[in-house]
Amino acid sequence: MTIKHYLSVVLFAVAVVISVRQVSIAEQLHWNDFGTFHRAACSGILYSDDPLTPRAESFVFRNLNPPHFHVLLWPLCGLTTDVAYGVWIIASMICLVAALFVGPPPSGYWRWPGVSGMAASAATTTLLLTGQVTAIINLPLTLAWRSDRDQKPWASGLWLGTVVAIKPFLATVAL
Repeated sequence: MTIKHYLSVVLFAVAVVISVRQVSIAEQLHWNDFGTFHRAACSGILYSDDPLTPRAESFVFRNLNPPHFHVLLWPLCGLTTDVAYGVWIIASMICLVAALFVGPPPSGYWRWPGVSGMAASAATTTLLLTGQVTAIINLPLTLAWRSDRDQKPWASGLWLGTVVAIKPFLATVAL
């Protein structure tokens, strides 16, 4: 094995240990932002309530996402929050890794140590702790960049429109 393989294995092991610890912390914090998103998205489906006006006793924080943001979470509504959180984290990591492979390979850089380092970074572990949507929308944002780079403005516009529909403040990216 070469040094890059050893580095990849070590960084990946660190990422796994950190991720396991993050899950226990997230549970203590009522699944953080993801718990709020999940309860808000599923309250209208499971309890016939308006997801935009949550009951104060059932939410730690108020959900400030647009109504169509909940479409991302509807497939997880049949799951308990802890299981849905696990699925969300796995999907987040898949999207982060996929975004690294959609872009061009960095020159003079090893891709797998980069993936492992990204997984073990403080930014990624914090993102996973809170369960934010940033990792998920990173993939369509990268696809928009790639489409624009490949001279496909319509595809780029569709990907950017998807991102802006989910998180409207990212409209500044399109400017």
